[in-house]
Amino acid sequence: MMKRICSLLLTICACIAVFAQSGSVEMPSLVSGYANNEGITSSVGQIFDAMAPEGASISILTEGIQQGEQSACQDITEVTDIDNNTYPAVDLGLYCWTGTNLKTKHYANGDTISDIRTYPSDVHTSSIPNIFDIFGHLYTWSAATQYNAGQGICPNGWHIPTESEMEYIMAAYDPEELMATTHWIPNIGTDITSFTLLPGGRYNSVLGRYEDLLVHAYLWTIKEDGSYAVACAFGAACSTTEFFSSERTNGYSVRCILNY
Repeated sequence: MMKRICSLLLTICACIAVFAQSGSVEMPSLVSGYANNEGITSSVGQIFDAMAPEGASISILTEGIQQGEQSACQDITEVTDIDNNTYPAVDLGLYCWTGTNLKTKHYANGDTISDIRTYPSDVHTSSIPNIFDIFGHLYTWSAATQYNAGQGICPNGWHIPTESEMEYIMAAYDPEELMATTHWIPNIGTDITSFTLLPGGRYNSVLGRYEDLLVHAYLWTIKEDGSYAVACAFGAACSTTEFFSSERTNGYSVRCILNY
């Protein structure tokens, strides 16, 4: 919580500095082009990621987030994918996220997703017999992102997060505030955000094995980095988050953001 408050204060200070120089704060228009992040500017501070509606005042924007008056989910409480899996809609400041990892086996047009990294049978232990219901599936980057210019495996009206959208929640919240209160080793999550991030681990395509179940969560972003793709890792053991370039053939979890 303190981290979020500090980030918001830093943003307000940045905006005051801009105001002092120009006499006004010009808010950018909504950013489009999820696949390449074009048009994104940091002139009003990284915390807001230049995603505010055109003409919105800084004070209204920050007060809305602090007081819960601004609803990024637009009264949406859940979303259902083409396979009839239902995900809660979670309001995190500027963005509305799916509150659980994706489980779909089909794109929104009905085509089968070919590169799902399915956990082997020996992972189905007595402690987590319903592993797919809890953690969702792991997907390669291409499988997660290739459909419909950023929508990827997300339901219609939703998209794979950009690096900047992921950076927003990393700046606004401590990792524990995003983590579920169960299944982590060690179990440090408070989940005060209802994001309910779970440690689904990953499929390591270089070593050809599944790893980090119960200790790390890996989430894809839409961004490419040369021959690699950019992902975000959350770990309970060190309570940190980080971005890193990853083999696109690795299998990671996926969350979606409501289009705005």
